[in-house]
Order: sequence, then structure tokens, then C-alpha cells
Amino acid sequence: PEVKAGRCTNAAHPNSKAKPPSPALTAPALWFGPVQNGKAEMYSASVSTYPDSSSSRIYLQNLKRKTDTSRPGRYSLADLAKSDIENRQPTFTGRQTIIRLDKGVHQIKLQGNEVANFNGNDGKNDTFGIVSEGSFMPDADEWKKVLLPWTVRGLDNDNQFKTFNQEEKDGKPKYSQKYRSRDNSKRERDLGDIVNSPIVAVGGYLATAANDGMVHIFKKNGGSDERSYNLKLSYIPGTMPRQYFDNDTSALKDSTLAKELRTFAEKGYVGDRYGVDGGFVLRKVERNGKDHVFMFGAMGFGGRGAYALDLTKADGNDLKNASLFDVKNGDNSAELGYTVGTPQIGKTHNGKYAAFLASGYATKKIDDQTNKTALYVYDLESNNGTPIATINVPDGKGGLSSPTLVDKDLDGTVDIAYAGDRGGNMYRFDLSNNDPTKWSVRTIFKGTPDKPITSAPAVSKLKDKRVVIFGTGSDLSEDDVDKKDIQSIYGIFDNDTGTDVAEEGQGKGLLEQHLTQEDKTLFLTDYKRSDGSGDKGWVVKLKDGQRVTVKPTVVLRTAFVTIHKYTGTDKCGAETAILGINTADGGKLTKKSARPIVPEANKDVAQYSGHKQTAKGKSIPIGCMEKNGGTVCPNGYVYDKPVNVRYLDEKKTDGFSTTADGDAGGSGIDPAGKRSGKNNRCFSQKGVRTLLMNDLDSLDITGPTCGMKRISWREVFY
Repeated sequence: PEVKAGRCTNAAHPNSKAKPPSPALTAPALWFGPVQNGKAEMYSASVSTYPDSSSSRIYLQNLKRKTDTSRPGRYSLADLAKSDIENRQPTFTGRQTIIRLDKGVHQIKLQGNEVANFNGNDGKNDTFGIVSEGSFMPDADEWKKVLLPWTVRGLDNDNQFKTFNQEEKDGKPKYSQKYRSRDNSKRERDLGDIVNSPIVAVGGYLATAANDGMVHIFKKNGGSDERSYNLKLSYIPGTMPRQYFDNDTSALKDSTLAKELRTFAEKGYVGDRYGVDGGFVLRKVERNGKDHVFMFGAMGFGGRGAYALDLTKADGNDLKNASLFDVKNGDNSAELGYTVGTPQIGKTHNGKYAAFLASGYATKKIDDQTNKTALYVYDLESNNGTPIATINVPDGKGGLSSPTLVDKDLDGTVDIAYAGDRGGNMYRFDLSNNDPTKWSVRTIFKGTPDKPITSAPAVSKLKDKRVVIFGTGSDLSEDDVDKKDIQSIYGIFDNDTGTDVAEEGQGKGLLEQHLTQEDKTLFLTDYKRSDGSGDKGWVVKLKDGQRVTVKPTVVLRTAFVTIHKYTGTDKCGAETAILGINTADGGKLTKKSARPIVPEANKDVAQYSGHKQTAKGKSIPIGCMEKNGGTVCPNGYVYDKPVNVRYLDEKKTDGFSTTADGDAGGSGIDPAGKRSGKNNRCFSQKGVRTLLMNDLDSLDITGPTCGMKRISWREVFY
């Protein structure tokens, strides 16, 4: 990778052949605090990234409910002023850093102003890519006197590096490069730029990963303020293999993350390199009477591999124990590309927690044979990451994208994984056997490479089947950003017994619904199945330049799909559509659906109970409008900005990792002896439900609330 396909900068790029990166965004983290006045306190953590200094800041917010008696039936978050958003940040005074190198994991500690106590052969310039060039021989201690103290912010400020930049030996510079000075007053030293990694809160921990080459773990300090987080640990997976673009030879050369640290530190660095830039999962579990918070994360374009941590071990006497293992291309015959996307964690049928990693993408060219398409599974409870299974996809194309794990019967054990590839195909991995050697894979949808699948699918459980919902498109490279191929959103039916493969096209079993836009409001048709059309699923075609590169969010039986489009001649502008789709047929929403309440710019939509009436004087349901003589509920809305969302349901405070639909591989808590509820038809109580955006704007969701009914005797004894 040459540039970050994730954000735009104004600085000149050192690679003259590179195009400017495109916009990026991070959905906020969410967590709940104590109950006050019968309602749980709500909190978020948002990220602001500053490309000019390759730095980021995390802001911590207390989310409040809006109280407006003039808008009955409407549940929303109160607006946040800039001061509300930015008045609290984590503290960094407890910064401690560990790094994995060839000889093991080391803690980077300073004695005086130098790193001390590195054991073995890891403590030398070569480890960090500091080498002699021609007759120039850099100071042998540059790695421990300058580079690592800069990397871990070991000094109070960066003024010392200005001095290092002036030092000479025999009339030549003493060190291999001049070092960048970060402004303390602007908090440029706290974090590197966070671009494609998320920020996630689970079990009192807050985690993210940045392009300073580190995974950053914050821990709640306790006390009355639930936003009181302090940096507990930073981890550098230093042995991760990667390549870099050599400006002198215009070639890609092999490297490691440890050797790339000096590039991040170089004076004049403009943020064109990746550090740790992939997705990750946090999972709090209880094993043998002890709590663990496992973290399994991918490198993104920062490397060809993944890392596993146990955050609870950062509280022990030896920080190094927090690093469980790393997985790299070539380890145990693993053929990993750049691990773009998000891995998963799940408990398998042999009772062990396992880490699930897609093979990723080895090359930009989709049909290149070096792109391995496979799902790798590792034992998360062993400190060495023992491989449990490798499930190869025989005819896969372009490398496997992020998987989604499914617990069919909500018993705490994963049974299925779904994942797509850049050839446009969607696969079903059967994990139901106690013997991992008998796990298998088959194709459930056959697509084409001009519609690559680069994100994880969502799942929606209906009465007699699951719907696997995903979109197509890519923004992995600047070439992808420029493409205008027509992409689609699919819902593929899986009833666990059928073996048919769905395809797009007339008579291939997919019901097509049509998407229309009126001003900024989106509508879908309500075509019904006929003559076998729709017996395998549904499809919605998008418009020129639109693409889906993030996993949809399922609320009740509506899939909310985020659709991005890059705009402007430089593709640095962005437009985002949030589209709610009926998971049963891919079409319109009704008053019985979870549905968006589109912004008041659409003056016809009922924003609260009694707000709008039909021509006959009948009240229109919230989120719906009168159109063509009937009541219609809009499917979505288009925003003139880049948007990523996190779903907030103020009544779902348990933090369970598994949803009512059985989506079971993501971040959350696995409490002993407790399981997620199975209801996905109605909301249990009234309350705030919203898609919270990266800029803390929100799109509210409404839907049916379950009625009170007397339970049957079967339910009593179930």
C-alpha cells in the first residue's frame, strides 16, 4: 500500500505517483453507567484526527436524553455543544509500552533518557531499520537514545529531539535522520492518527489502534465519573511483516512494523504510512472463576497478521503477559495478506474460545493467485495461539473478507460463519462439529469481481431461515475510490438445509427492489415474489459511485446499511446514505418495522405522535408520511458528509456480545449462565434508539413496542 485510503491531507506527498487519500471516520464507542432516576447513564468516546500532525484525540461524552413534552412519543439524545463534546479526554500519565520483537516481548522502560534492559539480540539498530548508508555510520545507540524514547513519548516534551537533530560526529549528522517535534500544547504527542481502526468500550476498558504503530488500552479509574479513563498499556506488534514503497527504486521492499517506527518519527513525515490500522474485537469472559478481556485485532494495511491480548493481565506484575500471541504470514503455513477488516471471537463446539481471522488481501489485483481465500481459527486460551483449523475456500478469489459468526440456537457456542471475497462471492462455513477437521465451507452466493465484497455480512433471523445481508464495493485503494461500477446490496436466504447457490440475474432466484431518492429521502419498492422470483433472497442496486464497505446494523428486522460515495474532482468529499431495508424481502418499511425518523428537512414526515395527519384526519405513525394517497415510511436519508454509525439502544444495557439474531462474534460480554433474548420483532420498552454518528449527530429509530400479554404455560416451563 502506498497511501492511506482513509483521509485527505493538504501536505505534499513524498511519493509523487500517489494520489491524495480519501476521507475517513470512526464511529463512537458506547457504554452505560449506573442507573439514576430509573434510567442508565449513557456515555460515548469519539475520535478527532488531525492529518497535519498525524495525531488524534479521544473525547469522552456524557449523553443526555432530550426532554420535550411538546413532542410526545419521540425519544432522542440531547444536542451536544462543542464544549460538551470536547471537555473531557483520557489521561496519559500512566503510559507504559510493550513491544514484541523476534526474541520475545519487551517493556520499553527508560533509565535516565535511554531505553534499558532489552535482553538478547533485539537491542540494536538493525532491529529498527537503522542502518549505515555508504560511508555514513549512525550512532550505535540511536535505537535506545532517540528512536524508542520518541516512540513511547518517554521524555516530557520533544525539545530534546531538536537537540539530537543538531548533533554531529566528525562533521556529519550523528543520527540516521532528523526527528519530528510534536507540539505538547496541541496534544500532538498523545496518539497517532486513528483512521480505519475503531474505538470500543467493554468491561471497563476502552481500546483503539493508531498509525503510530500501537494498540492503545485505556482503563476506567473508578470514582464517580464514568469517563475517567487512563492509558494503561500501549502494545507494538513489532514483528509484523509488511512492505514499504522505496522512493529511490520505485519498488516495494519487505520490512516489519518495528523497522517502520523510524518513518513515523522522521521530520517532515506527512502521515502516508500505516501502523496498526485494522479492526478488532473485545470480549469479556469468565474462565475458571476469573474474568478475562480478550482482544483480537487485525493489522489492516499495517501488516500481514493479527495480535491477541488479554487486557486483564496488564494489571499484573508483568505487563508483558498482556500479549498472548501474534499471528503472522508464514506462521504455521498461514498465507495471510494485509488483514483489512475485523476478525471475530467465539466459543467453539469443543468449549474453547477461538479467534477467527480472514486471510485478507495479498495484492491489489483480485485474480492474482497469491491472494489466499481462507478462514484461520486460533486457540485464544493458549498463550501461543495454537491453530485450531484452516478452512480453505477452493475457488475463492481475491482473499477472504471479514467474517461474521452465528450462534444458531443462542446457546453460547458458534455454529456458522459467513464471509465474502473480492470475487463477489459469499460463503457459509459450517463450524458445528466438535472436530475442527470436519468443519467445511460452501458457496451460498456467486458474484463477480466487479462487485467485490470487502466487509462483513449481517444476519437477520426470520421464522424459517436466516437472511445474510451484505453490500458490495471497495475503497481499499485510490483506484477503487475512482470506480463507478454499479454495486448492490443483497439478502441471501439460508435455511440450513438447502444447497442451492444464489446468483444475480433474471430467473436466478433473487427478488429485485428499486431504490429511489426524492431530495435527500430514500424509498424502496414493495415488489412481491412471483414465479419463483425471490425464493433465494433479494437484491437492491445502488447508483453510480455508491458502495458498501462496512457491516450493516440489524435492528429488529430492519437492516441499516451505510452507503458511501466519494465526491469532488479529488474524491476528498463524501456523501453517505443510511438505508433501512426490510430483511424479509429487501423492500419498504411499515409501521411494524424498525424505521428511521428522517431529519425535519423533510417537512412531510411525522417527527412525533400527532405531528402529521392524513387527508382524512388520521394520525400518521412517527417516521412515516402521506404519499400518493397512502401512508409511506421512508427507508433512509442522504447526508452530505462522511458518516459511520454505532447503534445505541438505551434499554439494552447488558452489553451481551450475541444479538437476538445470533450474530455472535463481535465485541461485548459473555456473562456466565446468561444468554441473549430471542425477540427481534418488537422493542421491549420505549426509549432512545439511534444511530450515533462519528460527529455525534444521530439518526433516530422508532418501531413497534411489544404489547403486554399473559405468558403461556409452555413459556413458564421452557
